[in-house]
Amino acid sequence: MTKALDSAAIDLLRQELGEDLSLFIETYLQLLPGRIHAIEESVRARDAKQLGAQAHTLKSSSLQLGAHELARCVIELERLSQQEAWAEIDPLAPRVVALAHATREALESIA
Repeated sequence: MTKALDSAAIDLLRQELGEDLSLFIETYLQLLPGRIHAIEESVRARDAKQLGAQAHTLKSSSLQLGAHELARCVIELERLSQQEAWAEIDPLAPRVVALAHATREALESIA
């Protein structure tokens, strides 16, 4: 497991979901590119409401999968979107994209 994922979270999910863990991961991986694209588009369009909604959606599933750093960043994006703090959002959004890619790679290695 890489730093992108908490192996204890994956182990817990494996115990809880059994064979369904693969389906959970596959679903997350299928939805991740669209969510990241929507976050990027929301930042470009300065659409704080949409940015907050997309960040919120990505937050819980990322936490469940042990992608804590990604979840922390999208929690921050959600908070900043409520304030329309674009000066802080602009440098954070590329970090979210990079963490999403790292999370994808880590999940693909265990799926």
